[in-house]
Amino acid sequence: MKHYLPIISITSLLLCLSPSIHAQSPGGVNGADLWHMTVPMNTDLTGNYFWKDYAGDTVRSRILDKQSGRYGKEFKQSQQHVRTFNFRPALNLSQVNAPKVSLMKYSSLGQTTVIGLFCHKPADAKKDAVLYVTSGRPGSGVLMSKDKAVGVSGTSTLDYGKEYGQDLLYGSMDTTATETFEESALRIVSYIKANKAVRSVWGEKCGGFYSVGSTYNGQDVNLKNAFSTTDIGNNIFDGYSPEAIVFSRHLTNTERLRIESYLGLKYGVTLKGSYLDPRGNLIWDASANAAYHHRVTGIAREDVELLFQPVSTTSYEETPLYSSLHDTYYKSKPYNLSSESRLLVIGQEHGSPIPDGAYMIWGDNGVNTAIGIPEEYSSWHVMNRKWLTATNIHETADTTAVWGGSGFYFERNGHFTSLLQNDKDMTAVAYSKPLVGTDGSISMLCPFSPFDVGFTDEAKSITVYGYRIRDGKVYSIIKGIPQTEALCAINVGERMIIRKTGNALHLIISAEGDVKYTVDIPENEAKPIAFIRPINNAYRLEIRDVLASGFGVTGNVVELATNLLKDKDFVKNPSKALLLIDGTGKGEWDPETVRVYRCSEQDAKRGKFIFHNVFFDTDGNGSDVFTFGYHDGVFARLTPKPASCVGSKPQADGSIDVKVLFGNPSYRYEVRAETASGVVSDSLVQSGLMISDHATIKKLLPGIYHVDVIQTGGTILTANMSENKGESYANSPGKFNESTFSWSVSDMTSIYHAGMSSVIRLGGLPDFGFSVDGSTVTLIVKGKIDEQKKFTVAKGDVLSLTYSGKYLDYRINGMSVNQYKGLLLSSWHFSAIFTKRHSALSNLLVDDQPCPILTRSADVSVETIARSLYEKKVIINSECGGSVESQPMTRNSREDGIGISDDSAFKVTDNGNHSFTAKLSMSTSHSADLMVFDASGQLLLNKQMEGGTEKTSTFTLPQTGVFIVKAITPVKEYTLKMMNK
Repeated sequence: MKHYLPIISITSLLLCLSPSIHAQSPGGVNGADLWHMTVPMNTDLTGNYFWKDYAGDTVRSRILDKQSGRYGKEFKQSQQHVRTFNFRPALNLSQVNAPKVSLMKYSSLGQTTVIGLFCHKPADAKKDAVLYVTSGRPGSGVLMSKDKAVGVSGTSTLDYGKEYGQDLLYGSMDTTATETFEESALRIVSYIKANKAVRSVWGEKCGGFYSVGSTYNGQDVNLKNAFSTTDIGNNIFDGYSPEAIVFSRHLTNTERLRIESYLGLKYGVTLKGSYLDPRGNLIWDASANAAYHHRVTGIAREDVELLFQPVSTTSYEETPLYSSLHDTYYKSKPYNLSSESRLLVIGQEHGSPIPDGAYMIWGDNGVNTAIGIPEEYSSWHVMNRKWLTATNIHETADTTAVWGGSGFYFERNGHFTSLLQNDKDMTAVAYSKPLVGTDGSISMLCPFSPFDVGFTDEAKSITVYGYRIRDGKVYSIIKGIPQTEALCAINVGERMIIRKTGNALHLIISAEGDVKYTVDIPENEAKPIAFIRPINNAYRLEIRDVLASGFGVTGNVVELATNLLKDKDFVKNPSKALLLIDGTGKGEWDPETVRVYRCSEQDAKRGKFIFHNVFFDTDGNGSDVFTFGYHDGVFARLTPKPASCVGSKPQADGSIDVKVLFGNPSYRYEVRAETASGVVSDSLVQSGLMISDHATIKKLLPGIYHVDVIQTGGTILTANMSENKGESYANSPGKFNESTFSWSVSDMTSIYHAGMSSVIRLGGLPDFGFSVDGSTVTLIVKGKIDEQKKFTVAKGDVLSLTYSGKYLDYRINGMSVNQYKGLLLSSWHFSAIFTKRHSALSNLLVDDQPCPILTRSADVSVETIARSLYEKKVIINSECGGSVESQPMTRNSREDGIGISDDSAFKVTDNGNHSFTAKLSMSTSHSADLMVFDASGQLLLNKQMEGGTEKTSTFTLPQTGVFIVKAITPVKEYTLKMMNK
């Protein structure tokens, strides 16, 4: 039976518990003698953790008894001492003050490469300490501290912090502030040592040694070499280490960078240079993306290196939210959702497929998160910080319906669906289409009515494995039988998530889960169909905002921690919050080209805005720039269609397609002619109401028109009543003389009475108005419902009442449906009486102004939307001559910077006949690898450069085009973009 960790998108920590038929290696680099990775010891993520060896020799880390010099138990640690970095666990090395030793039986470590991650705690930033000790063949090995690498006695000490600038000790020579140093406390430490090979016919005796978590004292009998502690601080390292890799050979610079790229993406560490995939392809170019090379992280899947990172955040969060102090899980519990201490978290929707070799990497521009107004787009309020993505994931959203069944009305709103039982006495079942793979998720707001939810088989009759929610408690369902002992309590309106990962279900309520909520599914019982049904007929079952993932391609989920932002106007308006994506890659927020995602939900508990079903790189160019913000008012995209031509004469059948991208319904449009044949200039050609965010304005002659799209604004009333409450109310504070009241139908499920009242109403019926029951509207006349006057309406339809003297006109979408003639008062209140738990009406106006509300029930919320106007000039051409021209989307040229190096020390000379010579000049001799990529980042050539401080390498290119050339050294990465003509 396998348990998997439910994180934002899919399993992360327990990936490595599953065996693979393919050989795996970090960064795709073969031959590791030790590959220790922190994993749970069993399926309980709240239990113990240990280092598991994935190099193949099952090397265990054992605790050394300092008194006897003998090895004791395997080093393990309870979850309370573990810290997660980018949702990956790391052991606390100081939790047990004794050496934790790993013995490699088949390696002498004559030549050594050690690559590990370490994160100190803030209190020890300025104190040197021992990271690890390696030893093997006599005369080899290293004592590695936070600042220096100490060779065996008699050899020199390397101050690698001074040499390479990536040590873990903060000192007086550091140019960065202490806070900046702490933000990047989790660092990759790479040590490479080349000794002379043994030429004996008998080889050399094996037995490598890697020890962490203690001061150095040389008592271990397996330690064949002595080290001096004169130049280091011989203290125990107080911090974390999630992973360590040891090779008994000298890795090339390219191999090292491949492993560092693997670790960087996995743990949210920003490398100094570029990122490579296991095949050596360039997936993040630090030179080309220099402006966005801050807090680089990403999602990726690489089976060859056991990397499956479906959700990611940075481990370099800003002051004071250091990763060493703040876990990536909410309340530091691995069954919970992501922490409130991470500004940005992005992951695939749980179960949405990620193919092997896929990646999406992002970094930000390093500026503040304040909300500003771009000069060229004054209606935008946009965050100063923006992010660049680099990806090879090109997805198309699966927009087919997920849910089917009987006895339910399914109300779709994008990827969300509300499941509304038609009648409480009617049998009802809802079931999904099958999962694409083994993983999926169902998220919803907990309703009042009892129900079962989970997964079923093809019979679609009962919940085979899942949960029963009844009387405020949750019970597990196993093999179709609800269990008698409650797992936990749940409140009406809390968001609950059921995640299927492999053969286990996990329940998360208001961002928190627990191992005891897990429901195991036997290995041979695949249940790929989600299932929901009511379990009694006392009330109608109505489940709001159901989000299903894993049943198709559903994109990404993006979480923004608004509790970390200072702009309160943005934070307090989740309904206005937008995720903006600029496909041109320029970071310009032109409303005509930007793609917009509205905030899907607000998690007030964690202080987050959440954007679901987000698709990046929809144009396939491999890169986007995105940020967050909001827009004042309404914006629409207007697309003209030319008039046809009959006998060389233009026809009056041109049209304008109106698509409102953001705003608050309802809308109306007005079209005025500037120049059109046979039409008076500046005359009103057409006007009308928009009952949705889309409309087509038809029957237009060729010409120039001015189009106004008007957000009428108004007051939104929303009732959230307890199930047993009879009625809730809302009233205007005063009366209005000879006026028009109007409002929009918000949905097809609300039930209420609204209209004109002579007095403030706390229940019952208004004197005149409409009784709304879903899609049915019945007139209210003189305080009574007139059953003979019923009408069918749709979402967005506008209901209005206009009175004057002795005359009252009832209208639907501007069309009169009834008139009342009789003695009327000269002034009236507006009253709304809600009779169903979840009900709303929107865009309430009195004489085209938002209607004020004063007297209301505590469970009725009021929101006022301002009136707004979007206007644009539109040209309608004719097919008789000319056509509508569209401006193409502009992109950054891939040939920008041709022939320009990021450092004058690195040059490439054209020898002719597609032959080139690369030359690198250094003040100190280091090894250097030459790498050549095509414009898409595919690796074409990788070789070592020859020479001392002046290194050269000649290469040929078989095809023409633009190429990226890099020289990789232990100290620095050099880049040049070149053209082969």
